[in-house]
Amino acid sequence: YKNYILFSLNFTLLSKKEFIQKSKYLKETNYVNRGLTVNVLKKKVKDSFRMYKEFSKLIKTLSKKTNLTIVVRPHPIDKLKNYNFLNKYSNVKVIKKGSISEWIHHAKIVVHSGCAGGLEASVRGIPTISYLPFDSVHGHKFSNKFSIKTKNLKQCLDVIEKITNNNMKIKKLNLKDIKS
Repeated sequence: YKNYILFSLNFTLLSKKEFIQKSKYLKETNYVNRGLTVNVLKKKVKDSFRMYKEFSKLIKTLSKKTNLTIVVRPHPIDKLKNYNFLNKYSNVKVIKKGSISEWIHHAKIVVHSGCAGGLEASVRGIPTISYLPFDSVHGHKFSNKFSIKTKNLKQCLDVIEKITNNNMKIKKLNLKDIKS
């Protein structure tokens, strides 16, 4: 594919069994005493499911508004079956194969929420949108820093449309702005 909209996703969609296993691991490895408590994990999982729902709405709505291909790239540990509902949209492809870097390289736009793929896209000069529909502990705040931030579905769709129609000037990232 060339000239597509890439959704770089990083959701923590754990089943109850997986949550129990992860909680046990955090306790055994002493992560709970270094900031990643079971309550923090619980909040991350809750926010990830909520973010997953928001992104699902965005992808479905966008698929009806554009002729461009939409490539959805789940996190490597995320299960593909979580995205089976997208199979009915002919311009949406859910793909885990290949390097995220290669997918970013060929994208017209990258949409994310606190994903390292979003940070990489920004650094590479690809138009990058952080979709942040609510305050969340999901993802990594630093990854959003150099992206165009959108707060709701309409705003995100408007920015995507402006970029795809070349009606929006994208400011080049000055790598000197990254100090850490």
